[in-house]
Amino acid sequence: MAGALRPMCAMRPAMALIAPAAKRSLVSATRSTLQQPSTTSLTASAKLTLPRETLRQSFRRGYADGGPQVILSPTPKPKKRFRVLRFLWRATYISILGGLVYGSYGIYLNRHPGEQAEPDPTKKTLVVLGTGWGSVSLLKKLDTENYNVVVISPRNYFLFTPLLPSCTTGTIEHRSIMEPIRNFLRHKKAAVKYYEAEATKIDYEKRIVYINDESEIKGATTTNEVKFDMLVVGVGAENATFGIPGVREHGCFLKEVSDAQRIRKRIMDCCETATFKDQSPEEIKRLLHMVVVGGGPTGVEFAGELQDFFENDLRKWIPEIANNFHVTLVEALPQVLPMFSKNLIDYTEQTFKEETIEIRTKTMVKNVTEKYIEAEYTDAAGVKQLDKIPYGLLVWATGNALRPVVKDLMSQIPAQKDSRRGLVVNEYLVVKGAENVWAIGDCAIANYAPTAQVASQEGAFLARLFNQMAKTDEIQEELSLLSEKQAVAANKELRDGIFGDIKELQKRLRRVKQMGPFEYSHQGSLAYIGSEKAVADISWFTGNLASGGQLTYLFWRSAYLSMCFSTRNRVLVIMDWMKSPDKGFPLIMKDPTPRVEVRDPSPTSSDEKGGFRGSEPELLTWTDEEERRIRRKLDWRIVPLVTFLYLLCFLDRANVGNARIQGMAKDLNLVGYRFNWALTVFYFTYTAVEIPSNAVLKYVGPKLWIPFLVLSFGIVSMCTAFVQSFNGLCVARAALGLAEGGVMPGIAFFLSSFYRRGELLFRVGIFVSAASMAGAFGGLFATGLARIPRWGTDSTPIHTWRNIFFFEGLITIAVAIAAPFLMQTKPEECKFLTPREQLIAAERLAREHRAKAHEVVKWKHVKMAVFNVNNVVCAFGFFFVNVTVQSFSLFLPSILADLGWTATRAQLYSVPPYIVACLISISVAFVSDRTKMRGIYLATFPLLCVIGFTILRVSNNENLKYMAVFFSAAGAFPGGPGFLSWGLNNAAGPAVRAVNAPRYPIGHTINLVAQVIVACLATFGMFYIMRENKLRADGKRDHRIEGMSEEEQDELGYLHPEFRYIQ
Repeated sequence: MAGALRPMCAMRPAMALIAPAAKRSLVSATRSTLQQPSTTSLTASAKLTLPRETLRQSFRRGYADGGPQVILSPTPKPKKRFRVLRFLWRATYISILGGLVYGSYGIYLNRHPGEQAEPDPTKKTLVVLGTGWGSVSLLKKLDTENYNVVVISPRNYFLFTPLLPSCTTGTIEHRSIMEPIRNFLRHKKAAVKYYEAEATKIDYEKRIVYINDESEIKGATTTNEVKFDMLVVGVGAENATFGIPGVREHGCFLKEVSDAQRIRKRIMDCCETATFKDQSPEEIKRLLHMVVVGGGPTGVEFAGELQDFFENDLRKWIPEIANNFHVTLVEALPQVLPMFSKNLIDYTEQTFKEETIEIRTKTMVKNVTEKYIEAEYTDAAGVKQLDKIPYGLLVWATGNALRPVVKDLMSQIPAQKDSRRGLVVNEYLVVKGAENVWAIGDCAIANYAPTAQVASQEGAFLARLFNQMAKTDEIQEELSLLSEKQAVAANKELRDGIFGDIKELQKRLRRVKQMGPFEYSHQGSLAYIGSEKAVADISWFTGNLASGGQLTYLFWRSAYLSMCFSTRNRVLVIMDWMKSPDKGFPLIMKDPTPRVEVRDPSPTSSDEKGGFRGSEPELLTWTDEEERRIRRKLDWRIVPLVTFLYLLCFLDRANVGNARIQGMAKDLNLVGYRFNWALTVFYFTYTAVEIPSNAVLKYVGPKLWIPFLVLSFGIVSMCTAFVQSFNGLCVARAALGLAEGGVMPGIAFFLSSFYRRGELLFRVGIFVSAASMAGAFGGLFATGLARIPRWGTDSTPIHTWRNIFFFEGLITIAVAIAAPFLMQTKPEECKFLTPREQLIAAERLAREHRAKAHEVVKWKHVKMAVFNVNNVVCAFGFFFVNVTVQSFSLFLPSILADLGWTATRAQLYSVPPYIVACLISISVAFVSDRTKMRGIYLATFPLLCVIGFTILRVSNNENLKYMAVFFSAAGAFPGGPGFLSWGLNNAAGPAVRAVNAPRYPIGHTINLVAQVIVACLATFGMFYIMRENKLRADGKRDHRIEGMSEEEQDELGYLHPEFRYIQ
């Protein structure tokens, strides 16, 4: 005992020496240390770890023996700084080293090709005509060991045509975008024969290609023939002149390197001739007027390159031409770059205007002479005028024409006699009417635009197809040998073993043969527009990503750089860009984007008088693929936005239920029926403004009206956080009803302006499912917001339930401010659609509804809507569905809390039923659109709700009642979008509150009855529609159109005898 007390006695003089301030610090530090949780008990020999600064001046070495051993905290290590920068530097260093090693290895392989196998006479001979995009893509991926490959082309190199316009002004040297074919073929596994010759004729019956040496240096033999077993025609197309006189004689084309060199020489000749002594002003203007015909990517890029060349070089070299140099782009269609989105077309035209490049659209060239072109255009009065446009340089960058060898082959095949634009091929690119003959690229018709991107994908597809065919032949030969061995096998054991090998080979054979047809995957389109700007329309998931500007210009460069054929090409192009004084390459953005569209699809055709014009027919037609593409774009731009807006709407409406169990009922003294009255007031104003709101939307437009409504209910929701009484809550809920009343019908009407009847329910189902998503999300969100610490002023503190209203309203306001910039008004004004897609999107709705898509609302339209039996059924059905949905959403947290759960548990357990309801609503909507039926689902799913509310009404079991909540949600939520879209298809609600917690017998009974009524209404509507459709099919409604004009018939809407209701 004495030994134990001695250290404590020795501690006293030590404590006496400690200064009072130090003593207080010691006591405070010791207390904070001892209060920390520990897994061991404190003894006399315990080691205390105390801060160094606190004890430095307090203890001395002499007193340490008598008290607890004190371990001073270690000196903190200096923080490591700039870790990210060091990591980035090391990553960059390693990347550069890796790039150098990879490049060096590539150069080594290029300079030291391996040995090649010689042609095997037993194998089939595959002849490939051409060295363009399609042929080279085929040869690049083809396993040449399977065939004796022969390549025939007058061009012994591959030309990267997207950068050809840059060669005309010297930005890029032509050798940088050329890849010798022999260098490429030398690295194949088996030797490939190449003949630099023109294919003059293909004899399909004899399987012979006749070739002619057309080089400047000719030998003793200049013509020959090549036999083939398989033939791929990839000769491309010629420049089309559309029968216009003088184009071939006086114009310059842009397809080959020689064309670019000729244009380059012609540009300088025009400038030098314009500065010749005593040249007249008129002649100077003519010589310096550069005309580009064709508004596709090739023409636009060349016009941009030419204007850059003038601004950065010619203006400095020859200052006297500065006021007269002028570039004009002529296009027969209403707009340039027709394959791009509308906003990119507008951006291009605005950029050209800033660059002083003149664009003359709707102008058709009729004649070309040595010094001017004759063009026809339509003036403001609609009268066609003929204009003479003088020029110094004319570049013809539009149109494709068939080569003679292709025309000759088409004449030999009866199935091709009706084709005018090229060889018609099937889904496997086989020439129709021929066997073992394939066609790719511009000379083939495969329902795709004649672009480099299409040709490249076709070539790659054929390579895979030929490789699979070779494997098939090989496996079949092995099967034949094994069958022979099995026939002469000595015993059963050997036969069984061979039979097992045969079964394995047959499995391999089935896998090899499972190759689908060719499917084109559009990766996007790129175009340079001058002034270091570019436009890009890139495919992104199921939509398009449109971009324009200088950052897009860097992307344009990086994309084209990644598409270059070889490392050699990439290095040379980079060096050319760095050497160019006006376009020094400041940054290389290595981008993995795959091939993009690089050539003009030339949507022009010749007319009878020799001019050219757009191929748009008088009656607009389109393919199913075009319509699917439009739907995908609408789905990605329209539906997500309105779904999110309605989610916010329902979130701000239903958050009062979450707020109630977080203390609002106590703070506002919501006793008795007060909470129910506060909820019911909302629906008085909500119902009253639905129809007037849609009328205003019709005049103002959804782009402004719907965001205005969202902004309004966001402000009301945020202000609800400051209410102090029951009366204030009622006023806030009434104001919220005014703001939200027009949102759901407005969005539904908005969607009906973009989608056809059979497409509508799925989209409406998605946006209305935001109600169930809001329920799931709202519970989680409310739980988090309620935990935010108390803040605000002393008179109006914001805490728990007030945080829910304030922050959810604040988020809604922010979204509402951004919404007008994202909303669209009507299909023909959607900027993310091309001009043709805009026309199709509007026309497909007009043809289905037999009325103008955006006609003015008249009194007769109101009467037609009111007296439509289907509308009445849908209105009452939607009303009774809302009785359940709204009461379910507002009272679910309270129902779960009254099961004895905590507020947090009730909030969190309210999430799963909403998730199930959301998934079922979308699934039912999808199936309903696919089956084109509505009533059967609306009549069936309320039965789930009846089961659920029956269990809630009679059961006392906690788990059983929670299961019933799932039944109720799954049965109620699909009805809203169903009735809403049913009414919209076939036309051209306050909730009752539950009381008497925790069993809520009255509320559950009312919901049960409401769902029975819903099922009855849906059944009645379904049978009524079946009867009405039968009467119309039998001609018993034809009297309605007797004596009416076509315009009057269109105004009948759903009353028209040809209109059919969706069941």
